[in-house]
Amino acid sequence: MRSLRMDVTLYGSVVERCGKDPFKPQMTDSVAVSALRKRMGSEAGQEIYKERAQLSERVNADVRTYRTMDRMLVRGVGKVLCVALWNALALNLMRWFALTSSS
Repeated sequence: MRSLRMDVTLYGSVVERCGKDPFKPQMTDSVAVSALRKRMGSEAGQEIYKERAQLSERVNADVRTYRTMDRMLVRGVGKVLCVALWNALALNLMRWFALTSSS
């Protein structure tokens, strides 16, 4: 399976460490994780994360509750990826239909 390189800026939670600043880069961090820690330590990064959470958590809850993403009935990376892509396609089509029918 060939990996695809996408230039995406990730805004995600940073793991709390006992008594230490979670946003300070560690010696064992990769370049990407170090950049994530710096980004999430900034005021702008935390605001973006709050906005992202409002959108993505609704989608994640919908897919888990009403679609087939609560437990996988298939095995293997390729099959799981196929199920996830079908779910994403179905959700995007339903959103598109909702947006086009209301106007």
